[in-house]
Amino acid sequence: MPLRSGARFGPYEILAAVGAGGMGEVYRARDTRLGRDVAIKFLQLEAPDEELRFRIAREARLIAAINHPNICALYDIADDTGVPYLVMELLEGQTLAERLRKGPLPLDQALRHGVEIASAIDAAHRRGVIHRDLKPANVMLTRTGAKLLDFGLARPGLPQVQLQFAAVSTAATMPIASPIHTSIAGTLPYMAPEQLEGKPTDGRADIFSFGAVLYEMITGRRAFPGETAGRIAAAIMTEEPPRMVRFQPAVPPALEELVRTCLSKDRDERWQSAHDLSRTLTWIAEGSGTVSREEATSLLRNAVRARTRNRWVTGVALTAVLATAGIVSWRTLPLSGHPRLVVILPCRALDGGDGRPFCDGIADTLTAKLARVAPNHDVQIAPSSQVRSERVATAEQARTVLGATLAMEGTLLRAGDLFRLNYALVDPATSQQLDAVSLTAPADNPFALQDQVVEWATRVLRIQLNPAESREVASRGTTAADAFTLYQEGRGRVLAYQRVEDLDAGIDLLRKAIAADPKYAQAYAALGDAFWRRSREAAAPASLEEARAACARAVALDDRLGAAHACAGNVAVDLGRHEEAMAAFRRAIDRDPALDEAYLGLARAYEQSGDAPAAERIYREAIARRERYWAAHHWLGTLLVQNGRYDEGVAEYERAAALNPGNARLQALLGGACIYAGRYDEAIAAFRTSTAITSTYAALANWGMAHYRKREYEQAATHLTRACGMRQSYQCLGNLGRVYVHAGRKPEGTALLERAAVLALGELATNASNTDARVALAEYYAQLGRRQEALDQVGQVAPGRNPHLMFFVALVHAELGDASTAIATLGKARANGLPLPELRAWPELDRLRQNPQFQALLSSRTGA
Repeated sequence: MPLRSGARFGPYEILAAVGAGGMGEVYRARDTRLGRDVAIKFLQLEAPDEELRFRIAREARLIAAINHPNICALYDIADDTGVPYLVMELLEGQTLAERLRKGPLPLDQALRHGVEIASAIDAAHRRGVIHRDLKPANVMLTRTGAKLLDFGLARPGLPQVQLQFAAVSTAATMPIASPIHTSIAGTLPYMAPEQLEGKPTDGRADIFSFGAVLYEMITGRRAFPGETAGRIAAAIMTEEPPRMVRFQPAVPPALEELVRTCLSKDRDERWQSAHDLSRTLTWIAEGSGTVSREEATSLLRNAVRARTRNRWVTGVALTAVLATAGIVSWRTLPLSGHPRLVVILPCRALDGGDGRPFCDGIADTLTAKLARVAPNHDVQIAPSSQVRSERVATAEQARTVLGATLAMEGTLLRAGDLFRLNYALVDPATSQQLDAVSLTAPADNPFALQDQVVEWATRVLRIQLNPAESREVASRGTTAADAFTLYQEGRGRVLAYQRVEDLDAGIDLLRKAIAADPKYAQAYAALGDAFWRRSREAAAPASLEEARAACARAVALDDRLGAAHACAGNVAVDLGRHEEAMAAFRRAIDRDPALDEAYLGLARAYEQSGDAPAAERIYREAIARRERYWAAHHWLGTLLVQNGRYDEGVAEYERAAALNPGNARLQALLGGACIYAGRYDEAIAAFRTSTAITSTYAALANWGMAHYRKREYEQAATHLTRACGMRQSYQCLGNLGRVYVHAGRKPEGTALLERAAVLALGELATNASNTDARVALAEYYAQLGRRQEALDQVGQVAPGRNPHLMFFVALVHAELGDASTAIATLGKARANGLPLPELRAWPELDRLRQNPQFQALLSSRTGA
């Protein structure tokens, strides 16, 4: 029963009860010898057994081993009345649990107290003590800061020490009613997954609990809420908490990432050291990095010593690594019998975006260096341009959009005069992290980041470099650190540009890089590329001339630089100097056989000069150089389809898909080529495969139209309805409307055609030169019986030599009953390459089937 005021235990006089929980009762007492108030903790007021005596003695030894301002101090341990008790510092204030009942803490307070708690955990771990019951009820908020309480469940951190009598703490939480939980220590909402599973735990369980506490301090809600123990446990094991920024908009990205890492289900993916966690949280709280180079070096040494001492310090330890330090890497990449396609994702800056350009520049450099050596090692590297154009930002998108078998994710935090770069190798199919590295280097030595992340990447990808390749990836282009940093930032801005202003900012940075090192050929090549992009974006001839001059200077400085020659080739194409462009791209390929943009640019130069066979030879040359590179087959397939060689195009897409089976876009392109070849069942199979990887508007819309050509209207409506749910475009609604009309559901079809016409009109109001929208509007009017409006619109269409525009103009006339005009237009479309299956398949042409002229057209071999 509770003690009464005035009760005496040795020199201590009980004044009042403070609190009680599963691990004991705490009273305020007076130390009559020293005249100060203290806190006395009893595990059991009745005569204890030997186990309880051992427990309180153990807690005393553990607390006494730690001397830290944010841990409640131990004054004494006594057993003079037959009842053992601890005498501890009396803390004035309220527990964090009591404070959180009022809502979240202001962000600055949450960060300050978070730093204090993390520092206390670090101090405990350094002394080999694992708390095992971190929760808001065990944190006291005082005038001098946060204090960590209650080491009743703590144990030594050495894995060979096993305590058989650990019990569940149920204070401030619900009980766990299950026979197996008698061996589990902790408080449910803050327990790490391995604790719930009854596995042996180490300091990383404390780090998980700390993440849950910090999350609650910032958001005012538990990271893993639930009304029942089972629901909470399920959330801990399987769910990710919502992003904190949803509840506290001021949360910086770096803090979001720190807490996310704490709460990783896999303890190998959490912070591996409370010390590194505490230091990084301090950086975030202070808003700048105050850690010196010497302290950063000490971080590495301490982590290495900890890793040697405690085997649980493994995995993705965010270890500070300087230019002379090694890279921490723990997992082994499984070998594959197929070419591995690696996508290096755009970098994420954890400082709110200021470091993003430099981070993106590092990602581009890593991509370029790996691409130069990868073809010799059964590895494919997706070009930065492709990653950007497809807007691939996550490992899942890398898998579904590009068919990646591996992805590399990078994050960068700039803290004062230090860079911290983290990279992880991820299996996109499972989201499992296969390997990771964390690098810290002074801002005045950015070469360290490039060198060591490239070294790490080649090792985890099992790329065994020969001496020539080693020299290739080690080349930097400059010895000036400031020039290199400015180049990376400028290149990053150009790669990620959304507006002309972004290009201008990139150009300014690249000019500064050149000013810092006037012989920096890579910076000149990047500047030429930036001006070339600007000339296209802003239709600025002056920018194209500046691009030509920059590219020429890059070539003059370093004739071995493939990117410099490719830059010159791009400019020459836009100047109409096709022979000059071809020569430049040839030189680029000779110097860098893995430079995709050189092959594409050379083929483009031949196509624009009217020599499609030469463009085809270039793509076949690319295939011969890298037989197992899927993209070259994709390029060739596209060229063949564009030139009406549909069956050959299908074959190339099939080869590309065989080399890159997880690429949803490839499967969709294969399906489109099959449609033009009249191979509808194969098209449907390809769209089914594409959609199984990821549902896209294009695949679903074309899937529906493949069924439409087969007169399978119900299936067509199903897939088109899904597509229209993803994008309410005039094309999708118009096609769904035509399906309903031909399926006998005319009222529904008419309503959809009316909506499609309105959307097409809106498109034309924005862009009157949109020929696709105009011919579509004409067709919708024709199907709705609005003859004059249809003729008015189609009269404004000039299809040129585009066979598909001619085809839809013919559909308008067929719908209006103008058979002779429709057939004549179809004849022109066939002469310009319209595939014959299109004439045979579309239901709109059924009214022409008995016309002798149309029958003659169907039997002709005309077609480019």
